[in-house]
Amino acid sequence: MKRKLVFILVALIALVPASYFAVASTFGKITPDTNPPVRVQVEGSQIYVPVGEPVYIYIKLYSYSGASGTVTVKVKKDLIYYTDAEYTTLEAHVDIKPGEEKEVYLGGFVASDETCYGHIGSWCFPGSFREYFIQVYFNGRLIYNPVSVDGREFVRTYRPAG
Repeated sequence: MKRKLVFILVALIALVPASYFAVASTFGKITPDTNPPVRVQVEGSQIYVPVGEPVYIYIKLYSYSGASGTVTVKVKKDLIYYTDAEYTTLEAHVDIKPGEEKEVYLGGFVASDETCYGHIGSWCFPGSFREYFIQVYFNGRLIYNPVSVDGREFVRTYRPAG
């Protein structure tokens, strides 16, 4: 079963579960002195998948003037009270015509770490895994960097009953 978590980068970035779980939409602020060749819009989801489930990443890009370059998505692991750890990096080359919106498949990863939920009687110790999240770069420039643990898109895992 494919899982899709949707993000929008310069249009749309997506980590994928079988259905879209879009919950929020915000546009990145573009100022004249920092105007990138692609516009960043983030629309995302907070999804839960079984441990070991593959998650697929798609990106939808938009450029007013056209752009060519490499889109890099860093999948990161949020570790409780520790520095986040890089889990995997996915890249794709894109050519976008002026005014074009383009969806690009970057690949996927296996959600192999179990989320610590800290239920009564169990504790999440420092360094415990909380969730996967992404950072997005275009030609080496960071264009999407979610910082709010509560508001960002994520993939959390669980052990299926049985």
